Amino acid sequence: MHTHTLAPVRVGSVGLKPTNKVPLKIILLDPLSCPLGTESHWDTNTGWAHSISRRRSGLELRGHDLGVPQGSALSPLLYSAYTNDIPRPTSGDQLALFADDTALFFRSRDRRFIFRHLPRAIDKLGQWFWKWRIEVNPKKSAAIQFKHSKHRSFLVVDHTTPDFKMLNARIPWQRTYKYLGVTLDKNLHFKDHITRVRKTALFYTAGLGAMLGRKSKLSRRNKRTIYKMCIMTVLTYAPPVFAHAAPKALHRLQVIQNKFSRAATDAHWCVRNSILHRDLKLPTISKYMKDASKRFFDITGSHPNALLRAAVDYQPPPPTHFIRRPRNVPNDPPDALTAAVESLNDVNDTHE
Repeated sequence: MHTHTLAPVRVGSVGLKPTNKVPLKIILLDPLSCPLGTESHWDTNTGWAHSISRRRSGLELRGHDLGVPQGSALSPLLYSAYTNDIPRPTSGDQLALFADDTALFFRSRDRRFIFRHLPRAIDKLGQWFWKWRIEVNPKKSAAIQFKHSKHRSFLVVDHTTPDFKMLNARIPWQRTYKYLGVTLDKNLHFKDHITRVRKTALFYTAGLGAMLGRKSKLSRRNKRTIYKMCIMTVLTYAPPVFAHAAPKALHRLQVIQNKFSRAATDAHWCVRNSILHRDLKLPTISKYMKDASKRFFDITGSHPNALLRAAVDYQPPPPTHFIRRPRNVPNDPPDALTAAVESLNDVNDTHE
């Protein structure tokens, strides 16, 4: 039996289409400056002067669809008008907006309530898209069901699970999905996310090997700065989201930092990783993510966004429970490497 089920639907890459298509013609604002052999006339519909060359008998006036240029100062205003007018769910569904991404999600212990309420919200949202000529990209839309279960299943969803539809387009069920830079899996173990960011970090490490390697002439301080800006930010992106993952999975990220520390200091294999972290003044991955989670929960507790406050308003399960949640992270004891680094730092402070 699962404790609760959360089924979000992500509608991605929403493109705006103009409601009315008005053809625009090529114009010259000053008819008196037209060269010889041209004919000028005034368009009573648009109020603009047109100039057509007689010599170019094959000249064709092509029309263009009205729209907002990318980067225009009018774009933020029009986007605010669209997003503020979007219908808000009223039956327990939650709507989350970020840039051109729209996410609908519903939480319930009984999956029957999900498939009763969520399709209504999707239909209502689809009608609003149709009204305002907003095109939804079905290839970038997905549905994913989160649930905690003691039994592993290789199925994305049960065979009896119905499909969601948006404007008669099927929204496929996914086992994993990348949303706002975080790869979410159906069991929220974040193993796929850790695998992806680890692969990306290794790619950047290989590209910066000449500057971060053993033979580099850069100082340790500059190596640490480059690592923290280019590699560590990839490893620890959105730490409050997946900091509660299994320690064995998070250790794969720490291995990359250990290898960097050894190469940056040109240390021998017998030097402990704790000493390298102390010399570089580099926090461990566990320590960094724990501190970031503490700051996150301190800020979101009084944040004006009600959706964000509701996301962190819960009591963490006991440490012996088989389910871990993000609020467990600030209360976790330090791992062995973090404890060793803190012990070395305390010794240095006492000697100073």
